[in-house]
Amino acid sequence: MFVYRELTWRKLVETIVETALLTSVIMMIISAANAFGFYLAWQQIPTQAADAVLGISHSPAFFLLIINAFLLINGMFMDGAMTLVLLTPLLVPIIHSYHIDPVHFGIVFMLNLEIGAVTPPVGVVMYTAISITDVPMERFAREALPLFAALIAVLLLLTFVPQISLFLPSLAFR
Repeated sequence: MFVYRELTWRKLVETIVETALLTSVIMMIISAANAFGFYLAWQQIPTQAADAVLGISHSPAFFLLIINAFLLINGMFMDGAMTLVLLTPLLVPIIHSYHIDPVHFGIVFMLNLEIGAVTPPVGVVMYTAISITDVPMERFAREALPLFAALIAVLLLLTFVPQISLFLPSLAFR
């Protein structure tokens, strides 16, 4: 506004109004997710889900494998932020039941969401890249296939070798 003189007072007001509207939408989503999380806790659904999952298998590795598959499929169709807000209250009691480190699980969870963000059919990052590069989705998916394989390999490595993701935090808390 003062240096380049590209931003006028009118554009500034429009930008503030647009920012307020976008922020209010995000806050409404977070509020609804918090209410949903409260409802889940009130109905003891996380505890019931933990008991059901523990009934299937007592292996943390099997649980993490199932969660990876679930989050990858979920990430293909649902926005990562919404998945994070909705599933975290449900999954945290379960990871505590399996004695999985929350930092390790958080890193695995976020990597799943990031892979989902570039995976067809609904990946937000994929659509951003497609719109910027003007490349058809089929070509993007075909060209990105080796990268998807590398991402899945890294995900499995991080999932089953927690020391990789816990190395730096362990140095910080010595």
